[in-house]
Amino acid sequence: KTRSAEALAQAEAGQLRAAQAEVEKKNQEVAKRLQEMAAMKAQMEQLREIAEHALQAERAAEAQARAAQAQAAEALRSKSDLERRAVQELRQALGQVQQTRTQAQQAQAEALRARRAEAAAEEQVARVSVAQVTQAQERMGMSLPANQPLAASSM
Repeated sequence: KTRSAEALAQAEAGQLRAAQAEVEKKNQEVAKRLQEMAAMKAQMEQLREIAEHALQAERAAEAQARAAQAQAAEALRSKSDLERRAVQELRQALGQVQQTRTQAQQAQAEALRARRAEAAAEEQVARVSVAQVTQAQERMGMSLPANQPLAASSM
């Protein structure tokens, strides 16, 4: 009986050792899986951080793009305003040039009328002077020939 109990004990001990070896093998597999999972978790954390940085960079780029668009729109409005003002100023300047030309033409016409009036007045004065001289000569008895100029008679 003792032998069979020993054999049974040895058999159970062998099964126990085999079970312990199996448990140890499973523990090693679990440890290996845990290490793989820890490595995957670390990779996931790195990917999460990279994704967060990428998202922040994207948001910053979008903000910069919006700011650039706003600046471009403002520049376009400013350019349009400047162009509109330039056109207005050009039209005003052209109007002033036209007005100045008209005034200059009017002044030239007025000066021409004044010169004509002055010439007519000088001619009238000369006629009156000739008539007065003729009357004075007639009173004194000195008549001039009709076609002889006054300057020639005084010589």
